[in-house]
Amino acid sequence: MEVNSKNDLINLINKSRDRIEKKITSLDREQMLTPGVTGLWSVKDIMAHIVAWETLMQEWLDMIINEGNIPSQLANPSEINWFDEVNEQIYQQNKDRPLDEVLSSFHNNKDVVLDYVSKLPEEVLFDASRYFYREGRPLWIIVEANTFGHYAEHLPDIEKFSWNAAKKT
Repeated sequence: MEVNSKNDLINLINKSRDRIEKKITSLDREQMLTPGVTGLWSVKDIMAHIVAWETLMQEWLDMIINEGNIPSQLANPSEINWFDEVNEQIYQQNKDRPLDEVLSSFHNNKDVVLDYVSKLPEEVLFDASRYFYREGRPLWIIVEANTFGHYAEHLPDIEKFSWNAAKKT
């Protein structure tokens, strides 16, 4: 997928986030806490996971844009094994958080992300030659991977779980 402007990027984030939020809010509290949606994770765990990655994205972009530093996880894009470690850390940090706290964080973070992205200069997001270590990949790809691309990754599992839960009732 090619994104050509900040407005396109914001619209994709907004529409994709609305889609996953709509599916999540169609579930009751018990369903949100039921493990097994993605591996052992519940919908609550997925929401906490999404917020954590959105937050990491903002930290990484701040490091790149404001400090000129390359986040260690992004320094070697071919090394992907670190994802599993980070995901496990996120799960462990959030598994005992109350559902209401996670729901609030999830819903509030949408505006935080949209505000953050809206304040980024267009040339920072789309100039593929701006950051040499990105090897021609513009920064908007980091935004995609941690927002609408990430939502699309988890939405099918939530939809399947929701469909199966509806069949049981």
